[in-house]
Amino acid sequence: MKSFIFLAACSSAPDAVDVREYHLRDLERVNRDNPIIRAEQQKRLRGAVSYKERRDRLGQYYSVSWSLPHGHGNKDVRVVFLYQQADTGHVVLTKEQRFTKSSGTKTCEFIFNGEEYRGKGRVLCWKVEAYADGDLIGSEQSYLWRDNR
Repeated sequence: MKSFIFLAACSSAPDAVDVREYHLRDLERVNRDNPIIRAEQQKRLRGAVSYKERRDRLGQYYSVSWSLPHGHGNKDVRVVFLYQQADTGHVVLTKEQRFTKSSGTKTCEFIFNGEEYRGKGRVLCWKVEAYADGDLIGSEQSYLWRDNR
């Protein structure tokens, strides 16, 4: 009697777009919490000496990583950040960054701090889209984002 073993592995391709959010809410040093959070806070406040400089760093920071599909390097990449802030109502605002001749995995950052954060409030929902030479290569969105805006 012959026996066969069939092994299957489920693996998914890594996401083309990945977003990490950090919200710097207050200036009190975080010494008792997770060392990763403490390091992120120190990174965001580095170089800010006066109270005004430190206060202007309060806000939200979004690190966006993207990777071009294998074999699609050296393309112009445009990363679009669509968002709504607390004091702007249902208006969808946009920030974007462009990168020429990009390849592999790259990272950029969208920052909402200072007067923009104090005046318009925190970001409530967002969507990030990455385009390579005009073609959508990936997107990620927050839980509260709705595309039918």
